[in-house]
Amino acid sequence: MHRTPQIMKKKNLLDFSFIHKLLHKSYCCLGVITSLAGVYAYFAIMAENGFTPRHLLGIREVWYSKAVNDLKDYFNQEWVGGGFFK
Repeated sequence: MHRTPQIMKKKNLLDFSFIHKLLHKSYCCLGVITSLAGVYAYFAIMAENGFTPRHLLGIREVWYSKAVNDLKDYFNQEWVGGGFFK
Protein backbone atom coordinates (compact mmCIF):
# COMPACT_ATOMS: atom_id res chain seq x y z
CA MET A 1 0.00 0.00 0.00
CA HIS A 2 3.00 2.28 0.34
CA ARG A 3 4.16 1.86 -3.27
CA THR A 4 3.39 4.50 -5.84
CA PRO A 5 1.41 3.50 -8.95
CA GLN A 6 3.39 2.56 -12.05
CA ILE A 7 3.41 4.72 -15.15
CA MET A 8 2.21 2.41 -17.92
CA LYS A 9 3.33 4.64 -20.81
CA LYS A 10 6.97 4.03 -20.01
CA LYS A 11 6.79 0.37 -19.16
CA ASN A 12 5.27 -2.29 -21.41
CA LEU A 13 3.70 -5.40 -20.05
CA LEU A 14 5.73 -7.62 -22.39
CA ASP A 15 9.23 -6.46 -23.20
CA PHE A 16 10.97 -7.41 -26.44
CA SER A 17 13.68 -9.18 -24.46
CA PHE A 18 11.05 -11.37 -22.78
CA ILE A 19 9.48 -12.30 -26.12
CA HIS A 20 12.92 -12.96 -27.60
CA LYS A 21 13.85 -15.26 -24.71
CA LEU A 22 10.50 -17.05 -24.91
CA LEU A 23 10.75 -17.66 -28.67
CA HIS A 24 14.37 -18.77 -28.37
CA LYS A 25 13.55 -21.21 -25.61
CA SER A 26 10.44 -22.61 -27.27
CA TYR A 27 11.61 -22.98 -30.86
CA CYS A 28 15.38 -23.36 -30.66
CA CYS A 29 15.99 -25.30 -27.47
CA LEU A 30 12.83 -27.32 -27.01
CA GLY A 31 12.35 -27.95 -30.73
CA VAL A 32 15.83 -29.40 -31.09
CA ILE A 33 15.39 -31.53 -27.98
CA THR A 34 12.05 -32.97 -29.12
CA SER A 35 13.28 -33.67 -32.64
CA LEU A 36 16.36 -35.48 -31.32
CA ALA A 37 14.13 -37.45 -28.95
CA GLY A 38 11.95 -38.49 -31.89
CA VAL A 39 14.94 -39.63 -33.94
CA TYR A 40 16.30 -41.55 -30.94
CA ALA A 41 12.93 -43.25 -30.40
CA TYR A 42 12.76 -44.22 -34.09
CA PHE A 43 16.20 -45.83 -34.03
CA ALA A 44 15.52 -47.51 -30.67
CA ILE A 45 12.29 -49.12 -31.91
CA MET A 46 13.87 -50.20 -35.18
CA ALA A 47 16.84 -51.67 -33.26
CA GLU A 48 14.45 -53.67 -31.08
CA ASN A 49 13.01 -55.18 -34.26
CA GLY A 50 16.43 -56.12 -35.59
CA PHE A 51 17.36 -53.18 -37.80
CA THR A 52 20.29 -51.32 -36.28
CA PRO A 53 21.14 -47.82 -37.54
CA ARG A 54 23.99 -49.33 -39.55
CA HIS A 55 21.49 -51.56 -41.39
CA LEU A 56 18.95 -48.76 -41.88
CA LEU A 57 21.26 -46.43 -43.78
CA GLY A 58 20.92 -47.29 -47.45
CA ILE A 59 18.33 -50.04 -46.97
CA ARG A 60 15.74 -48.40 -49.23
CA GLU A 61 17.37 -49.58 -52.46
CA VAL A 62 17.58 -53.14 -51.16
CA TRP A 63 14.06 -53.07 -49.69
CA TYR A 64 12.40 -51.92 -52.94
CA SER A 65 14.59 -54.05 -55.21
CA LYS A 66 12.68 -56.62 -57.24
CA ALA A 67 15.73 -58.89 -57.26
CA VAL A 68 15.71 -59.31 -53.46
CA ASN A 69 12.87 -61.51 -52.27
CA ASP A 70 13.77 -61.48 -48.59
CA LEU A 71 15.85 -59.24 -46.36
CA LYS A 72 17.61 -60.45 -43.22
CA ASP A 73 17.86 -58.32 -40.11
CA TYR A 74 20.31 -58.48 -37.19
CA PHE A 75 18.59 -61.56 -35.74
CA ASN A 76 18.65 -63.34 -39.16
CA GLN A 77 14.89 -63.08 -39.42
CA GLU A 78 13.73 -62.79 -43.03
CA TRP A 79 11.55 -59.83 -44.02
CA VAL A 80 9.67 -59.61 -47.29
CA GLY A 81 10.79 -56.56 -49.24
CA GLY A 82 8.53 -53.87 -50.60
CA GLY A 83 9.35 -54.60 -54.25
CA PHE A 84 5.87 -55.94 -54.93
CA PHE A 85 4.32 -52.50 -54.29
CA LYS A 86 5.77 -50.96 -57.46
